[in-house]
Amino acid sequence: MEEELDVKVGKIVEDPKISLKQFSSYSSATANAKNTILVNSKYPSGYIPKFYEIAKKIVCNTFGANFEDTELYFEEFITQAQRLKKEAIPFPTNKDAYKNRTLSAEGLIALTRMQSQLNTILKPYVLNSNIKNKRQSVNIEEVKIGAMADMLLYEDAGATHVGLLKFNFTKKKMSRLEAEYMLYVLWLFYKEKGIELDLNKCFLVDAFAGKIHRATDPVFVEEPARKSCREIKEKWKLL
Repeated sequence: MEEELDVKVGKIVEDPKISLKQFSSYSSATANAKNTILVNSKYPSGYIPKFYEIAKKIVCNTFGANFEDTELYFEEFITQAQRLKKEAIPFPTNKDAYKNRTLSAEGLIALTRMQSQLNTILKPYVLNSNIKNKRQSVNIEEVKIGAMADMLLYEDAGATHVGLLKFNFTKKKMSRLEAEYMLYVLWLFYKEKGIELDLNKCFLVDAFAGKIHRATDPVFVEEPARKSCREIKEKWKLL
């Protein structure tokens, strides 16, 4: 009788598919880094670190409350950061349960240092969380790219969708080029849905860098983005 072997088969993504963060990094990456991005996208390990997901959820839900007194947002971020640090104490420091809480706490504190900048750009809008729509994506040159904004910005008492907001909580500072690609993909997603967002009202908040990027004119990004996608499509077949 032959022995039955339990063989674990890794997941293979057959058609080109890449996350928004990975796509934004791709165009300015070295040849080796590009290959790593594509290998990780085609053969995902199944393990996805969620070190800052707690912070992102807190921020989106808090901003989504649309307080008249904007001081309340940042007081809440400090309160939640203190809570997360206390909750992390029982867990081993090398485990995700610890890292998820402490790194999210650090992200919230970093955002409080941007209070003045954030108040200036967000005060005119009604803010709605978009973090539940994780399956949003756009196709460029037959490459599927994640396209989930974190928050949506509205005017006219919430009647008119005019912009969006994306947060970067990783400690690695995002380059201007990365921000341009990320915001272009998000803007394109809504354009294809028939919603023409104002580029000046599409923001990427790089928390640890303390910087806010605005979307640039698509004329400068569209063709380079398509070129990257054509390259991704061709390389995908060879992996």
